[in-house]
Amino acid sequence: MLDALIVGVRAVDPVDGIIGLRNVGVEHGAIAYIGEGEPHHKSRVDGEGLTLVPGFVDTHVHFYDLQNPDLYYVWLQPGWKHPILGDIEAIQAQRYWADDFIAETRFANVAKSIHVQAALGIKDPVQETKWLQAFADRLGHPHGIVAEVHLAQPDAEEVINRHLEYPNMR
Repeated sequence: MLDALIVGVRAVDPVDGIIGLRNVGVEHGAIAYIGEGEPHHKSRVDGEGLTLVPGFVDTHVHFYDLQNPDLYYVWLQPGWKHPILGDIEAIQAQRYWADDFIAETRFANVAKSIHVQAALGIKDPVQETKWLQAFADRLGHPHGIVAEVHLAQPDAEEVINRHLEYPNMR
C-alpha cells in the first residue's frame, strides 16, 4: 500500500515522452508509482497545478577560485575575450564554488553536476581535480569531473593515473 497518492499531477518523462496528467504514488519517501490508476493508498493529495519532472543533470559547469594559488583561469583574466561569446565580463567573478552552484540551482531540480576543466594550462592539472574532489566530499557536487590531460605528452599516462586517484574523476 502506498503512503500517499498525489492525484492529477502534470508528469514529464523525457525517456518515454510522457507529458500529461498522472497519479503519483509515494512509498517510504520515494516515488513508487506513476500512472492513471489509483492503487491502494493511505492518503490522497490533490496534485492540481503541480508538475513532476525528473532531476536534471548539469553536464557542463565550471567552478573556480581566482584566489587559489594552485589554479589559473586564462578565461577569467581582465580583458580576455571569449572567441565565440566575446565579452564575458558579467560572469567574471572572483570565485564560483560548488556552494554557489547549489544555492543558485536549489529550486531548479538539478540533481547532479559534471565539472568540466576550467583551470587551463596550469602546471599540474591534477591540482584542479584534487580541489574539486574536496567540494564533492563536502557537498556532493560535482558528481563527475572532466579533467585536463595532454595525451601527446610523455607523462600523459601518469597524469591520468593521478587524476583517477579521485573517485569523482570519470
